[in-house]
Amino acid sequence: MKPRVLITPLSGKERTAWLNPSLARTLLKASHDSRAFVAVEIVEHAPVDFARNVCVDIARRGGYDYLIQLDNDQTFADIGPMDVLFEALQGERKDVIGMPYVQSLQQNGNCVRFNLGYEPLPVERQQTDGNFITVDRVATGCMILSRRVWTEILPKGPWFKWMTDTTNELLAPDPAIKGGEDYYLCHLLAERGAKVWMHRTPIGHLKAADITALASMAQGLSQAKAETK
Repeated sequence: MKPRVLITPLSGKERTAWLNPSLARTLLKASHDSRAFVAVEIVEHAPVDFARNVCVDIARRGGYDYLIQLDNDQTFADIGPMDVLFEALQGERKDVIGMPYVQSLQQNGNCVRFNLGYEPLPVERQQTDGNFITVDRVATGCMILSRRVWTEILPKGPWFKWMTDTTNELLAPDPAIKGGEDYYLCHLLAERGAKVWMHRTPIGHLKAADITALASMAQGLSQAKAETK
């Protein structure tokens, strides 16, 4: 029996009410995927934790088997979200799957550090299954949830919540969560013994950037490589 899949791109006011062209093509392709019954519903609510909870509620009320949340600034080249879902179905059961993407980068001399939107588990606790690996936390630029998340593991929301330190007059992020509403979900899942999986393939992340600075960074890296030869 074909699974019922709901794809919810987030495109509210705080996300500029826009879908990038590459993602639009990905959604069109997914909507015609013969392996599943696929529905696409753009979610325009804000703030973002409310929007993500609305996505789960739509999937719950609609009786869907899987929910795929996508941010409107993500792009897919080598593999799409439906491909990840069906690859996951071939191995161990995976109720939560994320995909890595560069969230930010910093240059320190000739060294460039990338934040790939996830926190790894200690090596001794990591599990692998083909292209998948268990992680401590992963961002929700592309996140796949099975219906077990909202029917068994976390039958009552909120599933996503932006946590702040209420003892701080600036309402700084809660240090216990170490992230936003996406890491909050992973925190809840860990408390209930559920595994968080990540596909190893990075996806694209569109951001406004100073391309002159990026070019200078690339030139610096090339120079560093030449000096080490």
